[in-house]
Amino acid sequence: MNKNIYHRYVKLPFEHKFPDCFKAKPENMRGENWHEWCATREHWDERFVDWLKEYGLKPSNVCEAFYNGPNGGGLPMHNDAPTLNNSSNINFTWGPQDSIVRWYKVKDESLIQTERDNTDYHKEVYFKDIDIDIPVDKFYHAEVEDCDVVHEAVISQPSLLNVGQLHSTHNFNTSEPRWTLSYHLLTIEDNKHIQFEDALVLFKDFIF
Repeated sequence: MNKNIYHRYVKLPFEHKFPDCFKAKPENMRGENWHEWCATREHWDERFVDWLKEYGLKPSNVCEAFYNGPNGGGLPMHNDAPTLNNSSNINFTWGPQDSIVRWYKVKDESLIQTERDNTDYHKEVYFKDIDIDIPVDKFYHAEVEDCDVVHEAVISQPSLLNVGQLHSTHNFNTSEPRWTLSYHLLTIEDNKHIQFEDALVLFKDFIF
């Protein structure tokens, strides 16, 4: 039995358009050689939205866009949910073929750290003009030395990812930046973030 509850590649019947918001490097980096922001609907691919509808799903209004610069640019360890769970996203990534995502399990749960976002800042900047429909007030992280790496995947094509668990991104390419659009998958009926195990069943004809 496949114990991988972290990642699958997804083969879709179309190729996601390259978002206009990725045509220039971000001006104000939020971290060392990386940046994140919300991509509003004009940057989405409506074919993807229509495809999700067939499965009773929709993208969250909080659609995250990431820039990871070359030579090790990446997002630090975090999760994308108010609890450690198996919430799933579908990500589209453009750039080098050797960028990765790593997933972690903390060795001792007492070492998990809770970080609450600066809500006022996010409302004014990060979530400006966004109708927030998922919890965004806190997330979890830990020190790398307090964790074991439990899975690692090269993200070179559309991917289903478990974002409820601790994970980080890394771009080891020496010259190419890495761009990612990350759609949080919500049920149309009750606005719940679909869990990875359920997504595996729902998308069984498209994942490998």
